[in-house]
Amino acid sequence: MSNTPRVSWEDERLNRTDTTRLRKENEFKQAQFIKDPYRFTKTLLGEARSGRLINPKEVVEEFIKEIHSDTLRGQALSAHPKVGRTETPEEELDTSEPTWREVQVILQKARSASAPGPSGIPYKVYKRCPMLLRRLWKLFRRVWTKGITPSSWKRAEGCFVQKEIDSSEISQFRTISLLSVEGKIFSVLAKRMTTYMVKNKYVDRAIQKRGLPGFSQPADLAG
Repeated sequence: MSNTPRVSWEDERLNRTDTTRLRKENEFKQAQFIKDPYRFTKTLLGEARSGRLINPKEVVEEFIKEIHSDTLRGQALSAHPKVGRTETPEEELDTSEPTWREVQVILQKARSASAPGPSGIPYKVYKRCPMLLRRLWKLFRRVWTKGITPSSWKRAEGCFVQKEIDSSEISQFRTISLLSVEGKIFSVLAKRMTTYMVKNKYVDRAIQKRGLPGFSQPADLAG
C-alpha cells in the first residue's frame, strides 16, 4: 500500500488559486518595472538616504567642472573606417509646425509627478488646463516660424540628491538637471528625428533599443 499522502480536491484548488495569485502579482510587478524602472527600484529598496552638503561653493564647482567637462571637445574627429556612408533617405524629415495632436501625445506620456524646472510649472498644470496648453501650442508655432527658441527652455536647474545615509561630501551626491517643462513639451522635432532615423534605417535596432518607438523595456534587459 502506498504511503504517498493523498491530496484533497480542496487542497488542489487552493494551490491553483495561490499559483494564479502569485502569477498575477508577478505580472503586475513586471509591468510596473517596465513602466518606470527608477520608481519601482526606489520602492523596492527604500529611500535610505540622508545628509547635507557641507562642501564650499568652490569645491562643488571644481568637482562639477571635472566631472562634466571634456578637454577634447574642440578636437575635430577624423572619419572612422568602420562607419559607412549613409544612403539617401527614403523619407524626408518633417519640418512643419508642431501639430496639436503631437503636443497632446507628449503631454499624455509625461509623468505628472515629475519635478518642475526653472519655470516652476509642473506637467500637472498643463494636463488640467487644456486651454492653457492650447495657448502654449500657439506659442510653439510662433517660435517654430521664427526659428528662435527661448533661452529659458534650454536651461536646466541643477540640484544634488543624496546617494547614501549621512551624505556630506559632494562625491556622495548625485547631480540631476531639471529642465523646463515647456522645453520638454517642445520636443516635437526630437520625436520626429527619431522617427526619421528609424524609418530610413539609420539606426540598428538590434543594438539601439532605448528611446525607440515600440520598445518600452529598459535596454539593459534586452537579451
